[in-house]
Amino acid sequence: MDSLALYHLIKTLHILSAMVIIGTGFGTAFYLFVTNRSGSVPAQSVVSYWVCKADFWFTTPCVFFQFFSGLWLMHAIKMPFSATWIWASLVLFFFCGALWLPVVVWQLKMRDIAKKACDNGETTLP
Repeated sequence: MDSLALYHLIKTLHILSAMVIIGTGFGTAFYLFVTNRSGSVPAQSVVSYWVCKADFWFTTPCVFFQFFSGLWLMHAIKMPFSATWIWASLVLFFFCGALWLPVVVWQLKMRDIAKKACDNGETTLP
């Protein structure tokens, strides 16, 4: 594979991984939001379990790919770190990551609370 074809492949995957992050993020947030308001503890247990799985299977790998493919693309086109949009992108990337990590912790706690409540036959969550 020549370098131009490799560049276009990495760039395409970079864009697709951004779409996966956004799609998985909004999709799982919607289903978790709606399910948590349904009042069904078994549904909350199942959905929160799969939301956590989706985050680890899709979102997390794409976040890492975004970072490293972005660096690779920047290097491939000889873009300097001093470019304003590079710094802005990195600041936004790490800002979003700082917001995302606590959400992951909360999702894991919600999953565990819902599973325990479901296993105990509870009909409402604390």
